[in-house]
Amino acid sequence: MENFENLIERILEKIREEIGENAFSTWFEKISIREDGENAIAVYVPNKFFGEWFSKNYLPILLKAFRDEVSTSPDVKILIEEGLEDTGEPEKVPLKKKQGICLNLIPKYTFENFVVGKSNEFPYSASFAVANDPGKVYNPLYIYGGVGLGKTHLLNAIGHRTRKLHPDLNIIYISAESFMNEFLKAIRMNTMEHFRKRYRQTFDVLLVDDVQFLSGNKESTQEEFFHTFNALFNLNKQIVLTSDRPPKDIEQLQERLRSRFEMGLVVEIKPPELETKVAILKKKAELYSISLPNEIAFYIAERIHSNVRELEGALLRIKAISALKNSPVTLELVKEALHGFIEERGAKISPERVLKEVSEAFKVKLSDLRSRRRFKQIALPRQVAMFIMRTYLGMSYPEIGLFFGGKDHTTVIHSVRKIEKEITKDIYLQEIVENLKKKLLIEM
Repeated sequence: MENFENLIERILEKIREEIGENAFSTWFEKISIREDGENAIAVYVPNKFFGEWFSKNYLPILLKAFRDEVSTSPDVKILIEEGLEDTGEPEKVPLKKKQGICLNLIPKYTFENFVVGKSNEFPYSASFAVANDPGKVYNPLYIYGGVGLGKTHLLNAIGHRTRKLHPDLNIIYISAESFMNEFLKAIRMNTMEHFRKRYRQTFDVLLVDDVQFLSGNKESTQEEFFHTFNALFNLNKQIVLTSDRPPKDIEQLQERLRSRFEMGLVVEIKPPELETKVAILKKKAELYSISLPNEIAFYIAERIHSNVRELEGALLRIKAISALKNSPVTLELVKEALHGFIEERGAKISPERVLKEVSEAFKVKLSDLRSRRRFKQIALPRQVAMFIMRTYLGMSYPEIGLFFGGKDHTTVIHSVRKIEKEITKDIYLQEIVENLKKKLLIEM
């Protein structure tokens, strides 16, 4: 191929625009693309796991970009770059031979009872890989997503599996808020030396939940976490972090901390799609000894759009009513148990209802919003509808794309992000969204 380097540069720039900065930095900045003969390329990846996921999810995007540029797709080899993972890393510290300590893990959160679907497949796989080889695969691993989607579950699952496979390692699970409180107490009690030794020298695996709570805290707290992170990372200790947003969206966070959080693998855990919600309900029902027919599981899953915790809450309500009435779980019993729960949160706030309210607010035809028309007077209300479905109904990007006639999830992501920015500076649009929230009975 002529001017191969220039061609690759153009292709990668188009891919960056298509998939966004986060996905691009995670998947395309860590590979090397080289010529491999006539109309053939070799894609060098850091490891087997990375290569398998890239082949399945991002190779089609790369090939499409090639077709757009040169009207043909090259033959592709996926190869592992020797030494790519270990370049520049410090010498690994020998593993301890004694039995390690394990602090604060929640017993029920394991990989065995985590239900995997399209919305969480990659965070699950990345977490599993980290647990198998702590400090060697992705460090740090940063998992972000909305409330109740399984971040804490995966964090603890990593701890449990690491404990099983590497019993000599010292593991701690802690929330960022607890870390902060311990730090402030150490200052008050004049025990900082003990605090620093505990976190910087004791643990081989640090699992920190809700790191967004570090934002806005005193500079001293963020500085302490920064030095703790560095000390562990330089010793090749595994660090796993969770948050409700990606590092770039955490306000009032030191830039050097943000940079550290982004230096490993950043993955998003998304709201579950229908099939996964049904599987979760069936799994939870089994754990709670509830007989849950498939049609009832689908009935519940279709009406709860937000998160896994609400699914679990719905099941517990059903179990309680079933026990009180000494009755099997029937559709009638489920409707009674979830009256005021499913109806208000599911049926009334459905994507169809959102579309109806948006069409009325912008005075456009309902049918136009789901059509492929791209007129400006249609595009904005369609983007607002996508924003509400994602932000307040908890629908996944693919679910929203499917609802709008099979639009690509990247289109939905672009729409949601655009409205997120616009409502911060457009008072008129902000007022429209606020009024829609009130009409849809969405809590402020």
